[in-house]
Amino acid sequence: MLEILKKFEPLNIAEKGLLKAASQGQTIKFGQKVPMVPEPNAMVRAEVIRELLLKGADSFPDSFRGVMVEGAWINGVLSLDHCSCSDRLYLRRCNIPDYIDLSYAKLAEFSLNGSKITQLSASNASFTGGLNLRDGFSSENTVELTMATITGSLCCDGGSFLAEDGLSVEHVRDSINLQNVRISGAVMMGASTMKDGSNPIPFRAFGTVRLTEAKVLGSLNFVGSQIRSNRDLAIAGQDIHVATSVALSRGHEKHQKLECQGRVDLNSSEIGGQVLCVGANVSLMTDDSSRDALNLDWARVSGSVIILKTVLVGGFGLSHAKFEAQFTMKDSSIDAQGGIAVNGNALFAANSCLYHNTSTRGVVNLSYSEIGGNLEIEGGEAFGGPFPGVKERIELMVESSVIGGSVFFRDGFSAVGRISISQARVTHRVEFINSKLNADGEFCLTADSLNVGSTLIWRYIEIISGKVSLLDAKAICLGDDLNCWPTDGQLYLTGFEYERFSLSKPAPAERIKWIKDSFEGEQHAQPFLNLAEVYSRSGNRSARKDVLISMEKAIRRRNRVWLRTGGGLRFAMAVLAWVWEVCILGPFIGYGFAPSRSIWAALILILATTFCANKVWEAGDFVPEPAPILVSNDWVKYSQDDGIQNPAKRWIERGNGGQDFETFMPMVYAIDVVIPLINLAQDDAWAVSTERSDYGWYWHRIEWILRLVGWAIAALLGASLTGLVRSF
Repeated sequence: MLEILKKFEPLNIAEKGLLKAASQGQTIKFGQKVPMVPEPNAMVRAEVIRELLLKGADSFPDSFRGVMVEGAWINGVLSLDHCSCSDRLYLRRCNIPDYIDLSYAKLAEFSLNGSKITQLSASNASFTGGLNLRDGFSSENTVELTMATITGSLCCDGGSFLAEDGLSVEHVRDSINLQNVRISGAVMMGASTMKDGSNPIPFRAFGTVRLTEAKVLGSLNFVGSQIRSNRDLAIAGQDIHVATSVALSRGHEKHQKLECQGRVDLNSSEIGGQVLCVGANVSLMTDDSSRDALNLDWARVSGSVIILKTVLVGGFGLSHAKFEAQFTMKDSSIDAQGGIAVNGNALFAANSCLYHNTSTRGVVNLSYSEIGGNLEIEGGEAFGGPFPGVKERIELMVESSVIGGSVFFRDGFSAVGRISISQARVTHRVEFINSKLNADGEFCLTADSLNVGSTLIWRYIEIISGKVSLLDAKAICLGDDLNCWPTDGQLYLTGFEYERFSLSKPAPAERIKWIKDSFEGEQHAQPFLNLAEVYSRSGNRSARKDVLISMEKAIRRRNRVWLRTGGGLRFAMAVLAWVWEVCILGPFIGYGFAPSRSIWAALILILATTFCANKVWEAGDFVPEPAPILVSNDWVKYSQDDGIQNPAKRWIERGNGGQDFETFMPMVYAIDVVIPLINLAQDDAWAVSTERSDYGWYWHRIEWILRLVGWAIAALLGASLTGLVRSF
């Protein structure tokens, strides 16, 4: 039995015990804890372990299962580089002050659980049974596993990496380097659960955990971990491939939070399951707000991305990421110090994006994104910040995005800065409900060229200070509360098109006032024309007419204001325009949109003319129009008789000479005078005498005015019916 270690004689007590245990396939235990000082009864040379591991299977073919040691002090460099062994190597709770070199080695299962080492290098190594660095394991230097292959899992739960000087400025290093590693199982870097029931030991790394271009066929778990890096990169996972899920979460106990002081970078990663981040605290180590605390730019995630109760001090990168399921961020906070808090430019999410009760300090940018479900922004406070090339504060940008479901801003959402959903296309609804907006007098909402496939809802909105722009936006339905819109020219409506109203339906007068209070109320006709079209579709012709009349009033008032400011000739033109528009076009034909007004005006004029003509007739101031009658003996007899007050009336009585003459009818006469296009023979049969009394004298002159007014009304009616008047 001793032949295998003959060249290492004399063997000490510990080495003899190790040899005996290995030959029997057993574990030798020198103690329950890591020895902090060399103890003669627990000291084993590293070269003895190497020799026993490599030749033990040949010496003890029936019983050897590997080298399994607990509680030993291992002297010397353990060098297994380029070695191959199919048996396990367990060095648990051991103190290994010298170097461990496993470069290019091919080993079975390797365990350093609970051990304290100085340095481990296993670049290009191969482990067929897993690698365990857990349960209190600690390394003073970088654990180097570059391009290693692990058939099984890499378990680092409860391990401590770069425990001594990982944060010193002089030693900017990785705590564990897994670049280009290939792992067929899971990677576990969380808190370990102790068998004795004591408090779990968290995974601690005092330097960058590097996973660049690694391939993991299981899951990647950082649960209850503590990672600090002085190079501002806590987890480097660029281009990592994870077949299942990634967890960046707190432990089972509430106090076991994931704490990363440095960036978590999963840029261009491919994750076959979900990304779960619960109860994590991730913060930048520098004041550079342009950096992301959590970076998923260009990532491809087959499952959901869930961020719950997480605090990010720095940005959240989602640019060009592709999520095949739902994205949820809830009960969290992001402090980008006014920079870009969430950069989701060109984000693709096959399902919904939920942003609930999350406080944000900085810009949330989801422009050019494609979201298959809803975009829900509910609750939380948001404080915008500067955006490159833009002077005003920006809170949320969803510009030019395509939303397959609805967009919701509701349930107490509060924003300080501008929300922009310009040029976005939303298949269903856009709802602003129970929210508070404040942009310090700038635009709090820009929805220019927004296309809404269903309803735009605007209710229970408090605008502390800011403008709203709906330029060229489109929606099928508009469901709003008029009291929630900004007034005094703070609302921009030109080009905004909608087909009908839903929910509340205010009176047409209130809706007209809504347009007049907008910035374009006296600038553009389109808001009025669209509203008129809505009323026309609903069959409310009266409301349509009122809207169009209000439009003409507003636009003509604007033109008169422009004329008045010029002085001189332009001021005179403004006065004439006022007379023409306010005194004639409006009252008589409603600026061409109410031609029936001219008919009513004519009727009123006919009634007044009838009354006056009857008075003049009773006063005896009407005479026959034909000249032969005026010189006939019969008429002269009655007209020169001073005892007859009304010669015409006596002359046409039965039995007298004019009994067959045209009977005077005041209303028919009035129609003949007021409506010049109609000849009812009354005007041809009777004329007014200016010599008999003052009635005749005045009526003769008034009648000419009435004829001119009648011609004007007829002309206006014709122009109104042809639409010509609206061009003046």
